[in-house]
This record gives sequence, structure tokens and C-alpha cells, in this order.
Amino acid sequence: MPPAAAPAQTKSEAGVQDADLVRNAEDAPANAVAAAPKKREPPPENPESIRLRAFVILSFWVIVIFLGLPIWWRTTTIYRARLPLDQMMDWADGRVSVQNLQTKFKTDINRHADLSFHFESQ
Repeated sequence: MPPAAAPAQTKSEAGVQDADLVRNAEDAPANAVAAAPKKREPPPENPESIRLRAFVILSFWVIVIFLGLPIWWRTTTIYRARLPLDQMMDWADGRVSVQNLQTKFKTDINRHADLSFHFESQ
């Protein structure tokens, strides 16, 4: 005769076995290896390390504020050239004649030509 098949476990029997496993884990000896290691707490900090950490944080912010911020401000400002407001107002009021502009233009050209000749001769 063929051997009898093992009866299938029902859900309630499986739950009983799981409860037995949990109960067995609770009954484990104190020196047994646990499946999930316990979280270890960090060692207590001494006052010197707390002062050192505060000093480091303070030093960082002092450098950022007194060195980094001025450098950032200086390197990101936009250069604003002075505008010749008097000449612009004269032009807007119609007090500038073409002859005056030509004379000024020729003077500027001669001045730059003299400078460029001076630099080329050296």
C-alpha cells in the first residue's frame, strides 16, 4: 500500500508554528546571537569636544561673513561708468552745434594719434 500523504497544513496550524518560533526566540539565552543587532548608542560627549565643535561652526560662519561676502559683493557688482550729463543736457537742449562736435572730434583724434605715435616709437 502506498504511504499516506501528509495532511496539508491549514492557516491556523501555520499561525501556531509562527507563534512557537517567536516564543522560542524570546526564550533564547542572553548570549545567543540575535537576528537583528541592537542599535548602539554613541558614547557621551565630553565638554571639550562640544566647545571644539562650537568653535569650528563659529569659525566657518565668521569666514563666510567677513571674507566670502565681501569677495562675492566685489566680484558681482556691475561697473557703472560716469555719463557726461552736461554734454547730454546740452545736446538735448539744442546748444551743441555740428561745428563744435567736429572740432571736439578732431581734437580727440589728434590726441589719440599723438599717443599711438608715442607708443609706436618706443
